[in-house]
Amino acid sequence: MNVRRFFEYIREPALQMPLILGMIIYIVAVLYLQHTTPGHADPIQSIAEISDRTKQLSSRIIAGIHINNFPVFSFHKNDFKIDAVVWFRFPVGSESLETIENFTFQNGEVIRKSPPIIKTHENFVTVSYQTVARIKTQLNHAHFPMSDHRLTLILENRSVTPNEMYFESNADLFAVAENPADLMVSTWLPTKKIVRAGYIKSVLSDSDRHEVHISYPCIACTIEFTNNSIRDLISLYLPLFMIFFIAFFALLADVREHGLRTTLIGGATPSLVLFRLVIDNNTPEASNITKVDYLFYILVFLSMVLLLFQVYVFLVDRRTKKLNSRIRDQQFAVLEKLNNILFLFIIVFLVSSFTVTHLLI
Repeated sequence: MNVRRFFEYIREPALQMPLILGMIIYIVAVLYLQHTTPGHADPIQSIAEISDRTKQLSSRIIAGIHINNFPVFSFHKNDFKIDAVVWFRFPVGSESLETIENFTFQNGEVIRKSPPIIKTHENFVTVSYQTVARIKTQLNHAHFPMSDHRLTLILENRSVTPNEMYFESNADLFAVAENPADLMVSTWLPTKKIVRAGYIKSVLSDSDRHEVHISYPCIACTIEFTNNSIRDLISLYLPLFMIFFIAFFALLADVREHGLRTTLIGGATPSLVLFRLVIDNNTPEASNITKVDYLFYILVFLSMVLLLFQVYVFLVDRRTKKLNSRIRDQQFAVLEKLNNILFLFIIVFLVSSFTVTHLLI
């Protein structure tokens, strides 16, 4: 089959419908793969490790957190409130309660802290505090609406330096409620815990960054969450594709049917542009471009191509109205070929660009 016969064959429903159906199946498969594949774009808090020499000279404090629930939990607004037990264990007489209770969260504020609950076992003291804190974490929404997220709590004590006291902890000492339903986190499922102990250094002078600084011990506790909901995915992607396909299906009509084609393309393109308001209203505040942004730009670009092509068809039709029917038929035969090429171009471009933005970026 030569090239000319091929582009004529594109007009056949026997080829058009399988191409459209194949494109839709491919897009759904990519979205399903993205949604079911764990992926965390959020950064992990960087803290410095305490040297073995420093540990030998300072007091060792074992620290842990048990989260009872999240009265407020929103990755969209980056707003979290935790109800937790913060506890510390250390040898009897090695530290004072006044020093221990000066803990806080670097990425939040302590709203309420109970009086210390003190228990002694052998030569160790365990001090615990019922704590309610408001937390904000570092988020990257580049994969929205299919992204998983990390929530990080940075427990610190700024009243001492690592030379006086250091924290020791691990994932077993960072616990959450055994029943995920008790966490009140909606469709988010905690899947993994990461705990790192060390210190944070605050530089006081840019002129001498190595000498003028303050260091204090901390632990960074991170929970990785997987989003089991497809609500945002369906709410944003389904209307976008439906609006675009209304314009795209205009290519299936004969180029002489100006009324139908203009109505489909002229109605769908502005609706697609206005849908940007819905996207902005539902997308989390983010400085980076998200997956849904990429899709919107792709579909708007292709809709503008459809609109420009339809304007060109209209102008050619108006210019050839006074010509004889044979010349008009030749002109419309050329337009039909261009229509077929555009139909194939849009399918190839949409599939390739969707692959790049949703699998490679």
